[in-house]
Amino acid sequence: MTSHTAQSPNASATGADCPARRRGSAALAVTSLVVAAPLAILAVGAIFPRIPVLGVLGSFTIPTVAPWAFVLALVGILLAALALRAGRRRLTRVAAAMSALALLGTGTVFGTHVVLAHRAGVPLGPQMFSMQLASDGHPDESLTYLTDPTGAALRMDVYKPAATAGKGAPVMVYVHGGGWNSGEPDETAATLRWFADQGYLVLAPQYTLASAQFPTWNIAMPQVGCALIWAGEHATSLGGDSSRLAVFGGSAGGNLALTTTYAAAAGTLTPACEGTVPKVSAVAAGVPAVDPAYVYDTRDPLMKGYTQQLVRDFLGGTPDEHPDRLTAVQVRTYLTPKAPPTFFGASVGDHIVPVEGTSRFEQEARDAGVDITAHYIPFSDHLTPVLNHGLTGETLRLQIRDFFREHGV
Repeated sequence: MTSHTAQSPNASATGADCPARRRGSAALAVTSLVVAAPLAILAVGAIFPRIPVLGVLGSFTIPTVAPWAFVLALVGILLAALALRAGRRRLTRVAAAMSALALLGTGTVFGTHVVLAHRAGVPLGPQMFSMQLASDGHPDESLTYLTDPTGAALRMDVYKPAATAGKGAPVMVYVHGGGWNSGEPDETAATLRWFADQGYLVLAPQYTLASAQFPTWNIAMPQVGCALIWAGEHATSLGGDSSRLAVFGGSAGGNLALTTTYAAAAGTLTPACEGTVPKVSAVAAGVPAVDPAYVYDTRDPLMKGYTQQLVRDFLGGTPDEHPDRLTAVQVRTYLTPKAPPTFFGASVGDHIVPVEGTSRFEQEARDAGVDITAHYIPFSDHLTPVLNHGLTGETLRLQIRDFFREHGV
């Protein structure tokens, strides 16, 4: 007698489904890892910026794209969850752990920047997801304000405000960055246009750039002084009021903005042209290189060669070779109680202008009687708050605008 074993009609289907489910789980886990692993690794670098190499990569990358990085981390955790439902294999558990780390890291950076932006009054909306780094827009006109030692004409870019109800607009002179050996005044045209839209007449001068053959430690600052003289003499014809004058600089431009305005206030500035430097009501600097010695001595192996070249070009050698030149370009040299009210924003994870030098300068300025306001930006590297048009950039711009207005500009 032949016996027959009853078989569920779904048994064969279930057996056939198992390999398919395993393949699906593996595919989801691999995709989750591809999404989450780079985010997790870079987030670790952003949160711990002193880790060699990884700190640079993470601090430059994650803060710039923090909202999108957070969204991608959410996608990674969702894929990992789906993979776990399909089967708890080792690869799936690794993907889940990596996705959780990515979400925690990017969420820490993004959440911190959201809180700081909210406190500064930044509208929290779709603009948070902007990743614009390049400038857009153009100056309304460009005029020549000085001829440099090589015979080249130095231009002044002009961004005009909207109509100002019959009175002159406050004036902001912007000094561009670029490590003293590169950069142009229109590299942050979108930011300068933003200030013009806020009611400022914005003037952005060129200055002679340094090179290995042509140091400008004693040239750039006098040229910025001449730019201030030019602003005082021409603001009215351009729709501005030079009695309400502020100066803003970023990075190397922050160094020049501070040294020039402080020296002018102390009466020790020798401009590159004849005339009277107008009174500066307030000065602001984004990630300013207040002491080039710190720039030269940055510890990260990925950036050290670059930063040392910047300082050598500017000074015509190393700080040890030219201590007198170093002194001439350190902001502390010009500290007096007469210095204009000062605001600066510094990145805690800065690998080009180490924050230790900036915080030391802050204390020296306070001890010298300077009215100084400092804003330290966590989970951010050098130019993130200056060039980024996302949360950190919006926060810094609003803080500077409000600081200027508090001081009558």
